[in-house]
Amino acid sequence: MGRSLRTIGGILLVAAAWLFVAESFGWVPAAVADAWGLKVLLAGAVCFGGGLFITLATPVTGWLAGTRCVRCRQRIERGQTYCMDHLRETLNEYRDQKNLGSQAR
Repeated sequence: MGRSLRTIGGILLVAAAWLFVAESFGWVPAAVADAWGLKVLLAGAVCFGGGLFITLATPVTGWLAGTRCVRCRQRIERGQTYCMDHLRETLNEYRDQKNLGSQAR
């Protein structure tokens, strides 16, 4: 998403620059360049800046999402809390506690 926004923003910035150059050479009427030039320049700057922000913020959001095991900090798949070893260990602990609770009754 960030790369796409940066690309779109770059294209819009080049288009705005072309509008201003085309006006100075007389290829485009001044009214058209004045009406669209600043709008295209602003849209390009917003898209490029937004794409740059998303690109820089992506590692932070990955860190906030917790892509590492809470016990050993090993990389895990998205949406998981534990690596496979600690998941198995946690399930066994839970099963043992549940079995001890049912035997006490």
